[in-house]
Parts: sequence; structure tokens; C-alpha cells
Amino acid sequence: MYTIYIYNNGSNRLERYRLEPYQNMPYTSHDSMFVSEFFSNTRSEIGWSSSDFLIAWSNFSKGRVRIKSAFRRISEGGHIAQSMHYAGLAADTDSGDISPFPYVESGHVGLYPAGYPVLSYGDIGPFVLVMQDALISLGFSEVKLDGFFGHETAKGLLRFLDCYNISPQKLCDHSVWQALTLHATGCGGLL
Repeated sequence: MYTIYIYNNGSNRLERYRLEPYQNMPYTSHDSMFVSEFFSNTRSEIGWSSSDFLIAWSNFSKGRVRIKSAFRRISEGGHIAQSMHYAGLAADTDSGDISPFPYVESGHVGLYPAGYPVLSYGDIGPFVLVMQDALISLGFSEVKLDGFFGHETAKGLLRFLDCYNISPQKLCDHSVWQALTLHATGCGGLL
């Protein structure tokens, strides 16, 4: 059984699903992406993505193009520091025809370029989950993964910033993401 958080881009809410490996990912149709495919490149049973990405994949694939890998936890490493795979917003495929996606490179498809957005207190979504995952993996937070940038997540982030002497202009800006992903990517085990 897998736990999957999906950021619903339309409602600005995080949805939680408990699904078996053989089930379809939320927001997909035509058997275009099974849970086991989404999790094929990770040892984790917890993951996240967004409705926009899953709908785009489903509309493109229609079950004819299979995913080689999609989601991977930041603590497992294996990608560039701010990879959309860590946010559950990219997929790798063998298909040469992946034109509907704006970001394409050698079978890697995504809706967004590499690099993470500035996050502020109160934000919600897959990038908050990446930040929480990194802070937990590094031992700066004990917050439960929930995708909400609340008080406990902010406390963990402030501990991280203090430890590494980082003074960002915003609570989680580009300089913070650089440091956070540098230290968290490939740091070790899973939750």
C-alpha cells in the first residue's frame, strides 16, 4: 500500500490517497500510469505529485507510452539537486514523441524547469513536501509530511538555516534551496 499526496492545482489543496501498486495514479486514465510505475525508482512507499502533471501525462500517454521512472525521494539522490523527480513532477520514458511537455530532455518530461520556487509560510504543495522531506532526512525537523508550510516546518527550516549560517532574503528562497538540496540529496535513508 502506498501513500500518495496530490496537490490539486485547481483547488489549491493537497489530497491524500492510499493505493495498491496495480491501481491507476489519481487523475490518470487509460491505464496511463500505475502506482507501481510512479514508484519504480524509489524504495519509498510515500510520494507526491500534482494534478496538472498527472493529467498532462495521461492525456499524452493514453496508456501507449510507459514510464521508466518518475518519483524519487530527495534523500535517495540520483538526480540533479533540484530535480522535478523529487517533487513528483517529472517522468522518464523511452518514447521519442513527448512534444506536449514544455521541458523535454532525452526522454525526460516535465511541466516545469529544474529549480524550485520561493516558498513562504502558509504555502502548500509538492515543493513543501520536498522541503519537509529534506529537513526530516537531515534531522532538523520531526514534522509529519503534510505538504503545509506551517509553524513546525518553519521551526525546522530555521534550525537548518542557523546550523549552516544562511541568511536568506525570504524564508525559503533560491539560496536556501541550494543549501538544502546540496545537503539532503543522497543523504541517506528514508522515513
